[in-house]
Amino acid sequence: TLVKPIASSTIKQKIVQFLKEQKTIREIGVDNTVSTVQEKKPENSKPVEVVHTNTVVDDKKHILIIDDDPIMLRLIKTDLKDYYNVATAISGKIGLNFLQRKNTDLILLDYEMPEENGAEIFKKIRAVEEFRNIPIVFLTGMNNREITQKLLSMKPQGYLLKPIEHVKLLNTIQQIIG
Repeated sequence: TLVKPIASSTIKQKIVQFLKEQKTIREIGVDNTVSTVQEKKPENSKPVEVVHTNTVVDDKKHILIIDDDPIMLRLIKTDLKDYYNVATAISGKIGLNFLQRKNTDLILLDYEMPEENGAEIFKKIRAVEEFRNIPIVFLTGMNNREITQKLLSMKPQGYLLKPIEHVKLLNTIQQIIG
């Protein structure tokens, strides 16, 4: 059963689960297209029927980046787009609206933003039961002990200093969500 709102990745997971339950064997080729081999109960020893589809399997995890700086959003998205599905939000309000409509596996959240800062958005995300377990990594350009202690006291899954090094960004995400 599927419950609204539902992301396309959730639909894909449910379909794959259903096919597995129906004893369907999935083979994914190098080009990321799916070949489905359906097991039939052969009468008179007929061969197994092979059905080819052009459905592209997208098993990438999803990351939501919330940052008020469009240049930073573009840079991080460029760093991640080959490895993850990435969505961006220019404010916490837009990020929260996105979460209402789509699932995400990790949130990269800017700590210093106008209107609502990262700490306020973090609290709002954690206040919603269905978002409570989404890992959040703070992004900050401030490198002082007081800010670091404040960040860590909120118990995010991590924080990264801006400008963010490509390798450090990928390693942090890999450690949290794979």
